[in-house]
Amino acid sequence: MKRFNTNQVKFNFEVIPAQASHTSKQNLVKRVHQGDLEGFIVKGVFSPDEVESFKKLTAEIPADRFLKTNTGTILPDPFATISDLDERARNYVEKNKAFQTFGFERFHAALQNAMELVAGDYRVQVPATVLDNYPAVAATVRHFYPGMGGLYVHCGYLFQEQSPKYYQAVEPMKKEGQLSFFVVIQQPEQGGELTLYDMVWENVNAKDFPENNEFVLDRDGNRIYLTEVNQVKYNPQPGDMLIFYGGRIWHRVEPIVGALPRITFGGFINFSEDDQTMFYWS
Repeated sequence: MKRFNTNQVKFNFEVIPAQASHTSKQNLVKRVHQGDLEGFIVKGVFSPDEVESFKKLTAEIPADRFLKTNTGTILPDPFATISDLDERARNYVEKNKAFQTFGFERFHAALQNAMELVAGDYRVQVPATVLDNYPAVAATVRHFYPGMGGLYVHCGYLFQEQSPKYYQAVEPMKKEGQLSFFVVIQQPEQGGELTLYDMVWENVNAKDFPENNEFVLDRDGNRIYLTEVNQVKYNPQPGDMLIFYGGRIWHRVEPIVGALPRITFGGFINFSEDDQTMFYWS
């Protein structure tokens, strides 16, 4: 057993068969908030043909349309690029308008359908921005390339602190309760798993610098080394969607090994102030 073991993350995940995901609504997101689950995997949100079409479509988009990051690329620019409500917010909207011309409509429709099936009684929609009421980005395409690491350990509430302007750029919603989601488009040859740690924001809320993948800091400033923390890895198949309590639970994407990049289509989920609508965006 690892030395850091709070048992606040039970690693309770449920796998929803592909057929079930297309037949009946389920209150899965509410079960995550109630602590019954940390997350769940919905099989077959994209069919094998849709997965191949998605890969072909993204391969045809010019490389200069992708935002380069220290671990790969993102398309279009994500919410974290909004640091003001003027130039950067307008740039975010313009990049999303361009993204709408690339032909992702069928994938947005499949994503909307999957969200409605797991949202229970919530209305489901992409939030509007305060700029001309234009919709936010529904989901971003992310490539994690071999030899560039994965995604550094983090949680969504840390991102909220680092990008406070974004919540002011979209229609009002709660800040607590944020979930994360992604649909796997391509698995790498090795690595790329989502690792969840037995650490939650209430107790662990800082890093000394963003790229640190060795330790995080608790509320008293003590170091918690990742090698000493209970953890579980998840590796969904292409076409499957994973949703988990990414705002609260510390997590990372493992480094990519081999010739193939890890490709996903995902973002974040949060809820309206009146708790009637489930928003998803990136």
